[in-house]
Amino acid sequence: MLLLQVVIVVVFLALAAFSFGRDVLSPGKQGGMPERIGNLELVSTVAGEQALAQIDRLHGTDIKLVTAYIAEYVYDRYERQHATVWVGVAESDQAAAQLLTRMLDGITRGGSGFGNLQKVTVGGQEISQVDGPDGKHFFYQPREGAERVIWLSIEAADASVRPILEQAVKVF
Repeated sequence: MLLLQVVIVVVFLALAAFSFGRDVLSPGKQGGMPERIGNLELVSTVAGEQALAQIDRLHGTDIKLVTAYIAEYVYDRYERQHATVWVGVAESDQAAAQLLTRMLDGITRGGSGFGNLQKVTVGGQEISQVDGPDGKHFFYQPREGAERVIWLSIEAADASVRPILEQAVKVF
């Protein structure tokens, strides 16, 4: 009986230590999003139905996503250096590719508030870049997790944009 009690206490202490180490000492991610992108720190996340509703409001239409995530990162709450990441998850990689094509077509037609469409490559990933409200915007369909479409908005000094983009491509 004493042995059973000792085993239960040891298991309980091991679980508590593991949880403390994971959640307090090195949390890693909040809501599935990385805590940092370069020198930017995660300050808010929105997921699921709330994220889908925000994305639909931005587009003015239902864009047929299964789920979505939105994360906002800042360097300093008092500086204007921040990034917002929208991750839309479609039903399939083909549906995500169609969504990306619709986005490119809409921007190319004009009237969207975005311009100066360019293609850039970061870490072997082809990315579309546009200028628009609140800085530079980047969007792409990642090679891994191809049912996703990523839109990244970065407002920062020009020298800071590329390192933030490179880090974001690695983690999203």
